[in-house]
Amino acid sequence: MQRRKKIIIFYEHINRELYVALSLKKKLEEFLSVKVYVLSIVFEYFKALFIKADLVIMPWMYDHIDFYYYCYIFKIKNPKMKILNLHHEQIGTKETIKFLLPKDKISKQVYHLAWGQDFAQKLLTIGVEREKIFITGNPRTDEFFNCNVDKKKKELAIKYGLDFKKKWILFADNLAGIANLTDDEVNNLTKRGINFYQYRKIARETYSETIKFINNLALNLSQEFEIIFRFHPGHNDNRNLFNLNIKIINDLSIYDWFPCINVFLTWNSTSVFEAILCGVENVFRFEPFTIPEEFKIEKMKNIPVVTSAEQLIFLLQNRAEFNLEIVKKECEEVYGPVDGMCCNRIVDIIKKIIYSDEETLHNEKIQVKRILSAVKIGIYQWLAYLFVLTNTIDLIKWPIPQYKLKNDFPR
Repeated sequence: MQRRKKIIIFYEHINRELYVALSLKKKLEEFLSVKVYVLSIVFEYFKALFIKADLVIMPWMYDHIDFYYYCYIFKIKNPKMKILNLHHEQIGTKETIKFLLPKDKISKQVYHLAWGQDFAQKLLTIGVEREKIFITGNPRTDEFFNCNVDKKKKELAIKYGLDFKKKWILFADNLAGIANLTDDEVNNLTKRGINFYQYRKIARETYSETIKFINNLALNLSQEFEIIFRFHPGHNDNRNLFNLNIKIINDLSIYDWFPCINVFLTWNSTSVFEAILCGVENVFRFEPFTIPEEFKIEKMKNIPVVTSAEQLIFLLQNRAEFNLEIVKKECEEVYGPVDGMCCNRIVDIIKKIIYSDEETLHNEKIQVKRILSAVKIGIYQWLAYLFVLTNTIDLIKWPIPQYKLKNDFPR
């Protein structure tokens, strides 16, 4: 009797990636009769160490270090094991896109998912074989479909005390990833030729302006709008700085909110594209300080910018209209098909991969130090898991990676 195939799907951020992981698990177990484990790569890697996997699906794999830390031990257990990189981040700045692409032979040899032609071409340019690249569309956009907007908005209104009859403004903070970089982290990035000190300085200054901006909106628009602020997962939830009329809501995927809001704002984030694809009628970048060209997200130049609350209030009160057709066309190049079928396409691809005899990575001699490194990570995560469960991680602030991502602890 043939052994039932086993697949591990790792995710990092709950709000960004868990929906896709669970959707794939449901479809894979239903249509392929495989066993699928959905695990946090930050907190539950230690659970995966006991699984003999046939396929490991990664949220990212930037280089050989990621392979040896998170996949090598599975390759030792099962030499025919394959790896699929979901590439949950496929849009960046001129500088950061270098970090998102695979950098060496091992990370290029695995299978890769590209949302659209734009990222697929980037992978080809750096030497990934065409046969290893599959264009599927962004699976997170599947959440846009089969949504009853009125029903969804009423559910959110009841759950979070929002006025269903008002229009909703959502500001999604994405500054923390840059603003909270430590000096050591900035030093390491700067050594690679990128002035992250300047970028961090702008992010910190922008966050201060963001608080003033949101409070000003609350003072002037609360009669007509519900104003919702969403903290970045890595930022302290210092809601005491905000006007009481502002609803601080960090729950759910941002895709749960897009169909229900009328205005969306963020700083330098790809979520503006997703808001446009979902049909949000007013989408803006908040940019009180000019972002250097090397740090601007690709293809964002045609998205409207506001620099103050007064400017946004004027635009909303005068019902200003913006032509976003150019942006929509660019979105299609980046995001590929947006039709609610992306996860289905990924399942078809996984079927081809998991039952293929093709070798994606050459087998290596067993390296004890590599195995010990993987076990060490597992032990750290096991300790972090206990610290979160016992509410002690806030006291000891260790291990640092898990402490920073404590809001992504599996629930």
